[in-house]
Amino acid sequence: MDAPVLPLDAVIANDALERRPVRAADPAAEIRALESIRIALAGSPRGILQKLADNALALCAADSAGISLLEEAEGKRHFRWYATAGVIRELLWTTLPREASPCGAVLDRGAPLLMIAPQRHYTFIGQVKPPVSEVLLVPFSVRGSLVGTVWAVSHGAKQFDRDDRRMLGVLTAFAAAAYERLASMSPQDVIELSRMHRGMLTPDGKPQE
Repeated sequence: MDAPVLPLDAVIANDALERRPVRAADPAAEIRALESIRIALAGSPRGILQKLADNALALCAADSAGISLLEEAEGKRHFRWYATAGVIRELLWTTLPREASPCGAVLDRGAPLLMIAPQRHYTFIGQVKPPVSEVLLVPFSVRGSLVGTVWAVSHGAKQFDRDDRRMLGVLTAFAAAAYERLASMSPQDVIELSRMHRGMLTPDGKPQE
């Protein structure tokens, strides 16, 4: 028998961020990461987002990381994973209804959220393997409107702290810049990018050699 779905507030654990010790910062690694992102700004907006996801993974010592952007089609809103890194990198271009995504709660509250075992509320996340232990999400806005999130995931013992939240917050400024450039793309452009990505994967979801 399936376990009952818990209320959203039962999986949100922002208070834990305030109690946890903060690991020693690595300013040199942060400077290198930000410089690599600045260089990426000269390229494609999708490339910038991927660079952000890669750096979120490294700087937060996460197992997975990504960027979700809010979209609307046929009067319905959903989040699309425009960049993914780490364990769940093959889930690039995944879409989730706004109301069924942790990102939706982040935009509703307009603030970063730490969720522990979010699959206890969001049933889709229960399909992600290995299971999600924690997810830390930070929203970003463009011209005063919240449009997406930068997130990091732990699939094991890693526990996020206040510095991880700060680091994701730093990355959101670059995500907003990339979003403004992506806004010029048509829905058909997005579909084509998704199709091209799937064509580069083998049937088991791994990149072709």
